[in-house]
This record gives sequence, structure tokens and C-alpha cells, in this order.
Amino acid sequence: MSNIAKIETPVPAPVADGLVSMIERMALDPAISPERVEQAFRFYQTVQADTARRSYHAAFAQMQPELPSIERKGTAHNAKKYARYEDISDAIMPVLRKHGFGLSFRLEEAQGKVIVTCIISHKDGHSETTTHPFPYDATGNKNAIQAIGSATSYGKR
Repeated sequence: MSNIAKIETPVPAPVADGLVSMIERMALDPAISPERVEQAFRFYQTVQADTARRSYHAAFAQMQPELPSIERKGTAHNAKKYARYEDISDAIMPVLRKHGFGLSFRLEEAQGKVIVTCIISHKDGHSETTTHPFPYDATGNKNAIQAIGSATSYGKR
């Protein structure tokens, strides 16, 4: 084995770092208007958002084939089987995490419905949401709280 030290070549700074540096110089230059600095910053934000979106979609494409089929362990009031949220979450979260994704939900109530918003976010900053209203599920002698809980669980699935 050679005793010659490995020379590491520096990795060029990402485009985003160069843009931030340029914006900083612009902001310090009294000859450049604040509007031009704002315009440059908006451009930087657009570049960042596009980079995050591309990263999200590339990671999603890699992740999707790894998502498992979920066993239907739950039984509905009509004796039909369904996949419970707990089982779905347990099965998909390791795969999501491996590819840099997070999953969360926002809940709202509106006139006898629970509005469930699913948010899937990627570590690089892009997220996508899907929102759907679900009527309270009062079937099977549920009380008011159970009707909301059932609709929420259904919405998450």
C-alpha cells in the first residue's frame, strides 16, 4: 500500500450557496435597490423550491416499489375486511423514513364532517397534500365522539 496521502479535491459549492452569496453582496451594495435584492431572493426561492420538488419526485419514484401490500385485519360493521390505520402506518413508516419522507395529518370539523388533510413531506423541503371531507360515521350505535373518531380513522386510511 502506498504512503502517499490522498488529495481530496474540493466539491464545488452548490448553486444555491452561490446565489445566497450574490444576494448578500447585492444587499450590501447601496447602488442596488431593495427591489432588485427582493427579486433576486424570489429567484433563489424558486430555485430552491424546484430543487426540492425534483428531489421529492425522484425519492418517491424510488420508494414506491418498496411500499408493501397491507393485510386487512379490521372488520367493518358489514363484515367486510379492511386495513386498519395502525397496520398501514406500521408497514409504511420504515419505507417512508428510509427515503426521507414524513407523514402527517391535519383535521378540521365542518357541518357534520371531519376534513382530513394528509401531508407527505420530504427531507429536502417539498411536500404535497390531499384533503377530503368525511361525514361522521354514526353507524352501529356510535356516540358522537366515536362517530368523529371513526370518520377520522377512515380518512387517514
